[in-house]
Amino acid sequence: MIRKQGHKVPPLSTAKIRGIANKLRCIFDTLSDRSQLKFDVLAAIEFHLPTINSDYSYVIVEDQSLGDDHAQTFPDKNLIKIKQSTYDGALRGSGRDRFTLAHEIGHLFLHKNISSFARSSSPSTKHKAFEDSEWQADCFAAELLMPFDDVRRCTSALEVQFKFGVSLQAAEVRWNKVRSEIEENK
Repeated sequence: MIRKQGHKVPPLSTAKIRGIANKLRCIFDTLSDRSQLKFDVLAAIEFHLPTINSDYSYVIVEDQSLGDDHAQTFPDKNLIKIKQSTYDGALRGSGRDRFTLAHEIGHLFLHKNISSFARSSSPSTKHKAFEDSEWQADCFAAELLMPFDDVRRCTSALEVQFKFGVSLQAAEVRWNKVRSEIEENK
């Protein structure tokens, strides 16, 4: 999959993003008074985020209003805009739409105080992956939906897809990343 380049933002390592996602997942699990493998991204957006941030809001908009984007986050406004079809897909359990919403939560938390993160301007020139807003949000979504320690206990990408309610593509990328990281640390 080829992802469009995002904005250049302060660098974040996978380990740092993992820590933020794990902390947030623990907070959300506490708020929902249960711990499960399949993260309830809609409960996070609709109920948990307003609990931990009173300025946060989300709005579901008509599909054509966001162009090619499935959702957009405005961290400076604590706002997530979600296409109706993306919301409906997440409600039905679509792995792609669930990942999209987790990705937007990532922008909300990772890019909160970054003045260069603005939808009105185009992304800056080439920069490293760990400095890219889109890479960081994807990394966050993977960590939030498919925690490293839980994925490492899986036996295949198909098991990851089933247990965590993500698309096969996301499961394969995550499975390979976790396996690679385990091999690097041997």
